Amino acid sequence: GYRGEKTNNGDFVWKAIFRGFRGRDIGVDDPELVKNVVRRICPDDGKKHVLQLSDSFPSRALGAGGNQHYRNDRVNAWQTMTSAEIAASGEARNHPVNLRLFYKAYSQYAEVKFIVLHRTFVQTLASHPGFDGGPDRHLNVLTGFMMLLSHFLEEAKPKYTLVCMNQLTNAHALEDEGAARRGTLSNIAELLGWPVSECGRCFDDWRDSSKQA
Repeated sequence: GYRGEKTNNGDFVWKAIFRGFRGRDIGVDDPELVKNVVRRICPDDGKKHVLQLSDSFPSRALGAGGNQHYRNDRVNAWQTMTSAEIAASGEARNHPVNLRLFYKAYSQYAEVKFIVLHRTFVQTLASHPGFDGGPDRHLNVLTGFMMLLSHFLEEAKPKYTLVCMNQLTNAHALEDEGAARRGTLSNIAELLGWPVSECGRCFDDWRDSSKQA
């Protein structure tokens, strides 16, 4: 099994949800794995714990040697498919994680909530214009995954909040005097049930992306 993994809790949980374990066919909804993850992130010690994990949909480019970072890798076939075909394909539904299987498996032990980070198409495209064989194809893949994520949120109906990254930039904060940032923090605090929704220094170390269009 996965017991031999020499990882801290964060790395272990990230592998359990997104990547899987090298050479081991263990699904994201494997009952033993799910229980192990829950024990790690919710220890019975009377304290509250926050473990921040994230990944992109879709994730990373398929390299020349093959992308071995995920249970289900990015596939070249998406380059010749329509956005609707990508959204409906089994490969896309399982990359980087099958959200439906994840949500169903972990909802047995916890109330699963999502913070959906969204960038504009233009900014996202500017980050990796060479992915998927060029800008046009990459934009088509991004559209497919937007459809896939929208379908999941509409059908599974989990609790979530949408964070629009373009409203958190330094330029936007100067324009609206930080109103969007305060609103975002308030929405996240409400979603997670945190008693405090204000954080005067949360954006002190914020750095805008250097990959802008």
